[in-house]
Amino acid sequence: MNTPNGAIRRLVLLIMLCLSSATTWALNPSYPPGQNFDLSHWYLQLPTSNGVLTGAGGTVDSTSASQLAAGWTNTFFYTGVDGAMTFWVPDNGARTSGSDHPRSELREQIIPGNNNTNWFVYGAHIMTAQCKVLQVPSDTQKVCIGQMHEPNNKPDGSASVGNEQMIMFDFKNKKLYVNINLDGDVDSSFSQTLISGSGVALSNTINYTMSMVNGLLKITVNGVSTSWDLLSGTNYQGHIGQNWDLASGNTLYFKAGNYNQTSNQCNCSTDGAEVAFYALTRFHAPSITNQPANQVVPVGSNATFTVGALGNPPLKYAWQFNSVPINNATNVTLTIPNVQLTNAGIYSVIVADITGSATSSNAVLTVTPLAPTAGFNASPTNGVAPLAVSFADTSTDNPTNWAWDFGDAGISTLEIPMHTYVTAGVYTVRLIVSNTGGSSTNTRSAYIDVITPMQSWSNHYGVPADSADADGDGTSNTNEFLAGLNPTNPAASLRILSISNSGSDVNVTYVGANGDSTWFPGVDSRTNVLEYSPGAVDGSYTNVFMSTGQTNILGGGDGSGLITNMIDPAGATNIPTRYYRVRVLVP
Repeated sequence: MNTPNGAIRRLVLLIMLCLSSATTWALNPSYPPGQNFDLSHWYLQLPTSNGVLTGAGGTVDSTSASQLAAGWTNTFFYTGVDGAMTFWVPDNGARTSGSDHPRSELREQIIPGNNNTNWFVYGAHIMTAQCKVLQVPSDTQKVCIGQMHEPNNKPDGSASVGNEQMIMFDFKNKKLYVNINLDGDVDSSFSQTLISGSGVALSNTINYTMSMVNGLLKITVNGVSTSWDLLSGTNYQGHIGQNWDLASGNTLYFKAGNYNQTSNQCNCSTDGAEVAFYALTRFHAPSITNQPANQVVPVGSNATFTVGALGNPPLKYAWQFNSVPINNATNVTLTIPNVQLTNAGIYSVIVADITGSATSSNAVLTVTPLAPTAGFNASPTNGVAPLAVSFADTSTDNPTNWAWDFGDAGISTLEIPMHTYVTAGVYTVRLIVSNTGGSSTNTRSAYIDVITPMQSWSNHYGVPADSADADGDGTSNTNEFLAGLNPTNPAASLRILSISNSGSDVNVTYVGANGDSTWFPGVDSRTNVLEYSPGAVDGSYTNVFMSTGQTNILGGGDGSGLITNMIDPAGATNIPTRYYRVRVLVP
């Protein structure tokens, strides 16, 4: 398509949008895993026994949470070149007692150093991870990358069956599947495939979450989920969801890492499984099933707040008034006798167990009789983001307290607040006012209408902000917005008008982007960059352009563009030629 001769073969004009992207994860390859990850509640089981790859069952070496946090590493647990926490398990690794497979695997400890304290299925228990399987054993080509596991013994010392909920990577059969144990007292599981096909490949990113919330087991792998209610009594092909309540005594803990599923106990230390983790988090807390409710009571009466929660017993309660702990308020209910005006305020409760804590939503105690009538107005009520809005209280009956909810997660307790809406949308504003007699709420639905600069530009010119070309000048509406050009004026288009030699220099005359002040908030200026691609003898060139070092920052425009020029010093001395284009930088 390029002409064969001449100093300048082709004029190329491109608008280049400069976009930034966030790093998927931020891991330091020079740090040990214990510095890139919070391993304070994990200990590590290794595929060695007394430092030897025995290929036999029995005891295995382990590393404590404190050692991991201090930076411990070895051949089987280390930081990869990309910062990943990497687990390597050769096929001839030592096995734990009762297991046929070696592992380099983290085992959760609710209390660091203590394997005897684990969690019941009540409350919220969540493990989230991102990993890649880099190598699989050559025989089974299978590795387990995450587990919920029963300890060997129940809290009363009796033996458990050691059930486990597992996420399996099966490279041979091209599937990611889970093993599910529905009955806490029966060692019997079934499999369910979540991902299959070509997407199951080595070095592919795997995102998974294992959660247990009040008996509901949910496992999600790369956006595909399965869930089972372990307390429901559901019978699935002979597997029954049962024996997970408190009476059963069955508890669980999380595991994550590399559980090599090889069946080959050969002396082959180079064959095995390798798994790299890029994220690993755990969360535990009681689950609040019934939030304390707002109350309105007259002076002199009693007020009672109640919370419902599930977790690992014993549950502990700590009630708060206006975020301040209340002395001796440690029961599931809080009763305030002979309520006075000074008792009005916000009540909440922190529910804690051995695994963590959860805070209830706020419950408001309002003491009557008198309540003001809430009212407010705002100015402006519409405009372009970021939109600064002044709010004024117009309530009657002399309120003394204000609680504003601006509809975008912003709040204020000022009588006359100012709030800036940074995101486009239609917002409902709520004001709660109160005084010593009570409270009142005023909600104005769809009260504040905020549009984006692009919407403002589209409204101003009457064209949609899309890939259409309203004026037929070869530039889409969206790109004309970004460049700061009038989308209804065909002459307002970025283009090179002429190229001429001036001695050894090349003078490029073009229509550049110089801003657009005709709409609000408008475009102040744009930076135009002159770039070139070296031409070949046959007149061809590549699409790899380099900067000439020449830029024009143009401003003060009305969207029509500005005829100007840039000079490429000594550009005419290049043999055989240069091809030019102008690139517009968009913030």
